[in-house]
Parts: sequence; C-alpha cells; structure tokens
Amino acid sequence: MPFPRAPRVRFGRTSLRDVVCQIRFASVLRIEQESPAKFQEAARRAGFVGYERREIASIPLVSGLALPMPVRPQRVEHRFVAREKSSFIVLAQDFVAVSTSAYEGWETFKPHVQLAVATVVDAYEPAHATRVGLRYTNVIVRSELELDGVAWRELLAPELLGMLASHDDIEGVSQQMTFAADASLAHGRLAHGLVESDDETGYLLDTDYWRDGEISFADAIASLDPLHTRTWDTFAACLAPRLVEAMQPTPLEG
Repeated sequence: MPFPRAPRVRFGRTSLRDVVCQIRFASVLRIEQESPAKFQEAARRAGFVGYERREIASIPLVSGLALPMPVRPQRVEHRFVAREKSSFIVLAQDFVAVSTSAYEGWETFKPHVQLAVATVVDAYEPAHATRVGLRYTNVIVRSELELDGVAWRELLAPELLGMLASHDDIEGVSQQMTFAADASLAHGRLAHGLVESDDETGYLLDTDYWRDGEISFADAIASLDPLHTRTWDTFAACLAPRLVEAMQPTPLEG
C-alpha cells in the first residue's frame, strides 16, 4: 500500500464533488434488448424512483480521408435516478455503476452498490465480474473553507506539490501517478493539480482504485471495503493539518 492508514473522519465542510463505483461484467446482450422491469422494481424500493433510457453515441472510428467513417452502433444505458436527483444507478450490457454528487458517507453509499450488484446477478446472471472500481473526485476551493489567500503549500502535502510548494505565480499544473497492484490485487491512480471552479482556482484530488480479472460477484462485493480504505488513505495523505482543520473533521469508528 503506497500510503499509511489514516483514521477515518467525517468532514463538516466537504470538498467532495462526485463518487462513482462501477462493476464491469461479462456482457449480457439482453440488458440492451429488454425492458429492465425487474431491476427497476428493486431500484424503486431503494429510492431510485426515476428512470431514463439513454442511447450513448459512440465515437466514429478514424478513417482515411478518402474513405467514409464507419458508423459504430449506439450503446444503451438504463439510468435509475434517486428522488433528490443527485444520485443514480446506471445499468448497461457490461456494467452497473452507482454515482452520487451528494455523498453522505460510505455506510450509506455501499448498500446501494450491494443492491445494484445483487439485482444484476438475480435478473441477468452474468458469468462473472471483470473489474471493480471506486473513484472519489475532490476539488479544494479555498473560499468555501474560509482560506482565501492561503498558499497551497500550507494546505497540501509538500510531496504532492513539487514546484508549486515554492512558487506562488504558477497558474497551471496537472500531474498523474499510478500505483502497482498491492496484496489485494488493487491498482490505483491519483490525478491532481490546479483547476478552475466557479471563477476560482481550486485543487483537484481525483483518486481511483480498482481490481481487474475474472472476479466472482462475492469477491467483487468483498473488494469494496479495501478499495474504500485505499481511496481514503490516498486522499488523507494529500492534506496538510491546516486544511484538515478547516474542513471540520469529526472522528468515525472503523
């Protein structure tokens, strides 16, 4: 594991913009061909009461200028939307994903993932999972934390910042690092750098951990907690004490 274990906390002021968990599986063609009535009933009981069917246009294959571009078929996605419209489940022929922009905590988010996976298995019986991924996207905006004018070097870990730690006149920087598989077979990625957020420069911390391979659905569910631990430890390692304090942490158990 590239980062040390960090005590879990809940922030009173959050920088979190989006959380996505995606489970990919061996393709089941009838997910696109049939009405997902059984899946919808399970989603509705869990509070995902809205439904949208979307046809996602595929990008045409690049071809020589003298030849027409071949047309790739559209992909169908079934989207089940929660009452507050900030969370949804997406079902396609080769994946199911749960996403929210109003994250209330792992103990609230994880059951939605478990429900989505269990319903896919019950309704469509895919052979196995092929990928389990968990991604958290944070954007640190100083004005939201009453830190206007505070230099990034006082808010973020110096190992993260490079030259930004000693230069205040840098207007743009973007970096990405990837982590090799650990004992749990999880790979990782951290993308970070300056971004524009509502006419203000913020700092992106985008953490993504995943498992690949032929994975049973029981093992896919068992992977969720380790993946969550790694995303949290990575994020926590990026924060300096002053930023943690400004985000108003409350300790959590576990």
